[in-house]
Amino acid sequence: MYLGFKEEETKVECEVCRAVEHSPWISTIGDEEKRWFLVDRGVPQGSPLSPSLYNLFIDEFAERVSGVPNEVADVPAVLFADDVLLTAKTSSGLQALLDIATKWAMDNQMN
Repeated sequence: MYLGFKEEETKVECEVCRAVEHSPWISTIGDEEKRWFLVDRGVPQGSPLSPSLYNLFIDEFAERVSGVPNEVADVPAVLFADDVLLTAKTSSGLQALLDIATKWAMDNQMN
C-alpha cells in the first residue's frame, strides 16, 4: 500500500500501513444499498486517519517548495487544512513551483 511515505521511515507509519492496507470499507449513496470495497491506496474520504496521514504526506511537499530561492517567492506556499496556495513573484517563478508540485505528485504515484 502506498500512503505517500516510505514504510520503513517510522514504526508508526508502518503500523498505519498495516492497519489500512486491503481493509474492507463500506459505502452508501443516498438510500442505495451498502457496498463493500477494499482500499488499496490511501484511505477513504472521511476516515478519521485522513488528517494525520495528510500531515505526514504533505510535509515533504512543503519542504520541497520551501527550498526555492527568495527571488522566486518570499513565501512560496501557504498550507491550511487540505488546501495549498502557491505564490511567486513572476509567472516563471510560479511555473517553477508548479514543476516542483508536478514532480512531487509523480514521485508519490499520483499520476
